[in-house]
Amino acid sequence: LPKQRLGQRIAAALVTHSAASELIARSEADYIAIAKACGTRRGRMRVREMRERLHESRTTSPLFDIARYVRHYERLLHSAWDAHEAAREARQEYHTLVSA
Repeated sequence: LPKQRLGQRIAAALVTHSAASELIARSEADYIAIAKACGTRRGRMRVREMRERLHESRTTSPLFDIARYVRHYERLLHSAWDAHEAAREARQEYHTLVSA
C-alpha cells in the first residue's frame, strides 16, 4: 500500500519503475485481490512474465545503472565538500575582519 509510510512510497516507486506496477495495491482489499490473483495459474504466468520484463529491464533501467548512480553520488559529495570549503573560507575572512 503506497503513500502511507516512507518505505511504502519507496517500494511503490521501485515497483513502478521496474516493469511491475500492476503489483501496487491501492487498498487492503486490492492487496488481497492481487495476492489471490498471483496464486492462480494465470497469475503465476503473469508473475513469470513480470520477472522476465524485470530481467530484461536491468540493462536499460536507471534503477540498475550503478555506474550512473556512483557518478551522481560522487558529484553530490564534491558539491557538498566545495560548499563546506567555501563556508569555511567565509568564516575565516569574517573572523579576520572582526579581530582586526
